[in-house]
Amino acid sequence: MQSGEALSCGNGETNTCAVMSRNTCEDCRKELQTNCGLQRKVVSHLECNHWDHKHIKETVCEGCCGVPQPCPLQPPAAMKKCAATDTDRSFSIENSPLDCNRCRDDCNTRCGVIPAKVGDQICVSIGSGKLHCTCCCREDSALIAQSPTPENICKSEEIYVAFQLSDPQGCGSCAGDCTSKCSGLGGSMKSQECTTKSSSSRCKCCCETPSPSLEAITSDSYSSTSEVR
Repeated sequence: MQSGEALSCGNGETNTCAVMSRNTCEDCRKELQTNCGLQRKVVSHLECNHWDHKHIKETVCEGCCGVPQPCPLQPPAAMKKCAATDTDRSFSIENSPLDCNRCRDDCNTRCGVIPAKVGDQICVSIGSGKLHCTCCCREDSALIAQSPTPENICKSEEIYVAFQLSDPQGCGSCAGDCTSKCSGLGGSMKSQECTTKSSSSRCKCCCETPSPSLEAITSDSYSSTSEVR
């Protein structure tokens, strides 16, 4: 089933949504910006969910209107790509029900370990039981200031995950927990490291995720028309 949860916006931001005249995500940003412009604000966060199946043909476009920043984001020309100023953490989910909450939750996790907030997030159903999630992570200076710098042991193309262990035996469960967490991100564990200090153990994981493939996205999911900025 498709997601029915309302999009959560930050402090000082307002929710907005758009009724799509075409059943694609292509015009989502333009429609939201029209709504935000009436409030003298800009689109600070966008989420578009698109389903195109025999029994479900629907596009839901939601967003947040925020105060313009000193250096405004330059949106990408095509909705299936992230802006150059964002970090692309796009991925696909196999054998999944048509629930775009999976895209939202996994995208939040992927951006959170950077640390960054989710900028644009687009969920497109591809055939039976497959979702493609465009996940664009946007740097948040406040979030970075509040987050301690992790002892990142991973390569730049890998996803770094770290957590405290409650296992009384210390690092015994680190490898298994890393495998589970990487699998939840749609990838596999590349390496892991565990350290114990006093009565506390800390597990660090490097997750390798496959490069997102856009070849399976049908041409009617996205049009080739460049977006009007």
